[in-house]
Amino acid sequence: MATDQAQIDAPIAPLKAMLRVGRERVNQPLPLHSHGTLTRLTGLVLEASGLRVPVGSQCHLQMPGAEPVLAEVVGFAGDRAFLMPAGDIQGLSCGATVTPAEPFAPPLRWGDTEAPTLATGMLRLPMGDGLLGRVVNSQGIPLDHAGALHNVVAEPLDREPINAMERAPVRESWIRVRVRSTAC
Repeated sequence: MATDQAQIDAPIAPLKAMLRVGRERVNQPLPLHSHGTLTRLTGLVLEASGLRVPVGSQCHLQMPGAEPVLAEVVGFAGDRAFLMPAGDIQGLSCGATVTPAEPFAPPLRWGDTEAPTLATGMLRLPMGDGLLGRVVNSQGIPLDHAGALHNVVAEPLDREPINAMERAPVRESWIRVRVRSTAC
């Protein structure tokens, strides 16, 4: 009788795990929607007021009728945040709306064991075998028109560095790099 119950429970275990991860995702507190205003642009340093996000956060600068510009918070002074743009700032002007960018969160998949942190702040990029053969931008967004990324997990960009004295030495080269280009 116990073996019959174990045979019934075996295929249900991954479903229970997936539902648990889904519940953890849904139960995460949502950050309050905040936004700021672009107050100054000096060279490539943007200054925004009214925005309270940590250093390293990604933000979108939006002018009415224009594509948003991605920027990263690199510092602050009082209630002012300093940002560096990751895109073209042509057309930005004082008064543009600055909002925190949503972090990358891959879709819930069969076999997931933990829920990604969905809070704004630290940049999280897709990592995994699903990036092989794909073309993505600096934010992990696919540029190759091949659909959404699969087999990736959201990992923080700022990781603890590996101590070179504690890892095994590199004894062989196994990476081959081929570059193809065309001249215009």
